[in-house]
Parts: sequence; structure tokens; C-alpha cells
Amino acid sequence: METRRDRNCTTMLLLALVFSTLLRSALCFLWFSECDVIPAPGCTCIGSEGYYHVICNDLDLVDVPQLMELTRIELLDFSANKFTALGDNCFGNGIVTEFILTDNRYQGLNFDDCTLHLIQKLSITHLKLSNDWLPSVPSAIRNMKYLLTLDLSANRIKYIETKYFSRLESLRRLELKGNPIQTVGLVFLSLPGLRELSLTIDRRLIRDVADLYGIIGEFNMAVIKILVTKLTLEDFPIGSANFLRHFSHLESLRLSRCSLEDKAIQTKGKSILRASKDGLQYVDLSDNRLSSFPRRLLYQTGRLVHLDLSSNLIEEINYSCSSHPELRYLDLSKNRIQFLRIGIDERAKLAYLDLSDNQILTIEQDAFKHAHHLEHLDLSGNLLGYLSRASFPDEFPPSLTLHIRKNPLKCDVGCNLQWLVWRIGRQFDTGSGPFSWYDVHNAVCTDALGRHLWLLSMYQSGFKFYPGCDLK
Repeated sequence: METRRDRNCTTMLLLALVFSTLLRSALCFLWFSECDVIPAPGCTCIGSEGYYHVICNDLDLVDVPQLMELTRIELLDFSANKFTALGDNCFGNGIVTEFILTDNRYQGLNFDDCTLHLIQKLSITHLKLSNDWLPSVPSAIRNMKYLLTLDLSANRIKYIETKYFSRLESLRRLELKGNPIQTVGLVFLSLPGLRELSLTIDRRLIRDVADLYGIIGEFNMAVIKILVTKLTLEDFPIGSANFLRHFSHLESLRLSRCSLEDKAIQTKGKSILRASKDGLQYVDLSDNRLSSFPRRLLYQTGRLVHLDLSSNLIEEINYSCSSHPELRYLDLSKNRIQFLRIGIDERAKLAYLDLSDNQILTIEQDAFKHAHHLEHLDLSGNLLGYLSRASFPDEFPPSLTLHIRKNPLKCDVGCNLQWLVWRIGRQFDTGSGPFSWYDVHNAVCTDALGRHLWLLSMYQSGFKFYPGCDLK
């Protein structure tokens, strides 16, 4: 029976809910209400006093809109127009926090027309100049001492000169992807606050790429500790990755399509990642030329969560997840793996394992027996003639999806076939089971006469299950 006290509590909760809803609505109105200033036809200006968002994108503007009446602009978006230069008086006395000038490709954006006075006055902390056909790093950037993030991706920049970055002591993120860069000099050594560096080099445009290790070695900087936490190098033909030993704070490393070979990722028998082994969590070495599992490279990287070794030349895997107890994602697809020995104990947190498109002939018994956290296991595209029930947990994890398509399964392998037929049939009947929807309907085996038989059809046509086989 409801008491008066209960009714009072309910009323108070309802009033509190109504009040919070009204308060949020009022704040949203104040924040997103339109301001009186219309910089140019088609532009929008929203916000309250001191915190304006000015959006003038995709208007084919040639002249920069005048913003004389606004004192502080949190976001200024001039993307997708036809600006060729920035005028000295276009911002009046305003301060701009985030400035977006992407996709202004009409004759290339000349950012250097801004005077030193204008640049220092704007106090820009986030600047996006991507896809502007810039032939070089704008010299005006050197005076933006408050910059935290700088995006120069998808331009025509070939050289990254240190002199333009020497004053950017606060810069934390530098985006240089999609430029035909030939050398980066010592830029990331001159940025003490840099935490994230992304660099993509198109090898078709490179004639003489300076080896980063050679550059650093010339200056005898063996004790330098580079504070970058996220490094991306794509399409960068690295002869040696020894320069990575200077990166002591790496958390994320992506060296994709870098033509890396086994000898390039270690020096004198030691891991090139030894300086950052305590913090490294994300490693992507996909699309390289590694022929063996980089055990030495990953030695003592105990916090590793994500490891991508797909599209390499690895032929053998002998790996225990106990080396990386936090590992959740492991991609070994598109290699040449024939022999697989993987240890997954009960402490392992591995949730995603991709072994597809290899040349695996057999899966050892107990291989995945203790993989209780697995959610995705892909064995498709291998040379498996059978799958033993003993290779998997006694109880399949309820969230597991198992892929087995494109394997030459045999129809005459006794219990190793019987449990598979029974499982797929039961999953079709109940809608519950580990196999992917595609495999339930399309998994086949080949009999002694070379005929392809659908496992589901075998189950539905009264397949005879022999006693003594573990079908569950």
C-alpha cells in the first residue's frame, strides 16, 4: 500500500525531473540561439555573448566575410569556399579558438597574407588547413604559439621544415597525412608537447626519402625521449625502424604498408619498442613483409590491447596470450600460416581473433578451450579438413560468432563431422548458436566421390548420429 511519504518522494522526483529538463532547454536556447551578426549571405551565427559559432562553409565565397562585431569566436568554419588569401581586417578585434579552412582549393590558399599582428591576435588553438592545395607549410604558422592541434593533411607539401614549428611549444597533435612528403627533418624533435603525429607518404611521389634513423643518428640523440603517444606512418618505405627507440611514451603505433621486414624491427637482438614497452597499447604492422611473429618486438609490452599483423608473410604461429594478458584484439588474417599453436588460458581477455585466409591444416585440441571471452573467431579461408569439438570451450560463449566458410571440410571424419552437423542443425532450429548466419546455411563438406554436401541438409534429411560422440 502506497504511503503519503512514498507519494511525496514520487512528487519530488517528478518535479526535479521537470526542472532539469527546463534548465537544459534554457541552456540550449542560450547557447544555440541565433546571433544578430550575419557575416555574409548564407552564413549562420549561433551562440551567446563571447561564445559564437560562425559557419560559412560550402558557399563558394571568394572574399573572406567581415566579422568586426564579434569579440570571441569559439568555432569559425570557412571550409569549402574559394578563398585565395585572408585579409588583415576580416576578424576585427576578435579572438578565434578553432579555425577551419579546409577545401579552399581555388588557386591554392595563401595563408601567409595574414600579418603577424593578426595571427597573434586571433589566439587560434585548433587550425584545420586540409585539402587546400598548399604547396608548403604556411610560414604564418610559426607565430601561432597557442596552437594545440594542426591539420595539414591532403595538401601538396613536400618538405616539413623545422623553422616553422620551433615556436609551437604547445602543439599536441600534428596531422600530415596525404602529402607527397620527401623528408620530415627533425620536426617531431622540436615539439616538446607533441602527443600525436600522423604521417602518410605516397611512395609514387618519393625520389629520395630520408631515413628517419639516419637523420636522428646524425645529431647523436640517443638519449632523446620523444613524447608522442600516437604515431602513424603509412606507405613509408622504412629500411630500418630503429628510430622508434627514441619514442618513450608511445601508446599507439601504426606502421602499415611500410615494407617492413623482420630485420627492420629489431636492433642488436633488442626490441625497437623497448623504450615505450610499458605504455604501448595499440600496434598495427599490417601490410608489410614480416615472415615470423614479432615476439622479440613485443617483448614485455604487457599492456598491449590491440595487435594487427594481417597481410604479412608469416608462416608459423607459436604464441601464448599470457605474454599479453590485456590483449583483446588479434588479427593474423591474410598471412601464410600453416602451423598454429596458440595458448589461451583462463586469464586471457582475448575477444577478437581473426585467422582467416591462411593455410592452416589443423587446429590443435584445447586451442580455444579456455577462450571464454571470445566474441569473434574467424577460421574461414583455410585448409581445414575437420574441426574437433575438443578445440572449443565446453560451453560456447553466448556472444561468440564463429566463421568456418571456405574450408575443405571432409564428410568422413567421424565425430569431428557429427558434432558440426548437429550444432548447425540445432542452431537453425533454435536460432541460438556460435556459427555465423552464412555458415549455418552454406557450410559444406566433401565426400569420397567429390560431392559437396550441405551440413544443414544432412541434418534435415535424417543424418545418423553415432553414439559416443560429443555433439554439444
